[in-house]
Amino acid sequence: MGQVRHSTSASPFIKQSPPSRNSICREGQLIWTIKSHQLSPDIS
Repeated sequence: MGQVRHSTSASPFIKQSPPSRNSICREGQLIWTIKSHQLSPDIS
């Protein structure tokens, strides 16, 4: 019973998590790409 209640409580959290996490992931990738581009010429 406790587990089922926990799952239901986490459901809304998980539903709201993906978009936020995706946004951070996308921003992180963009920053990584820019850093990579800036580092590439520097190292080269």
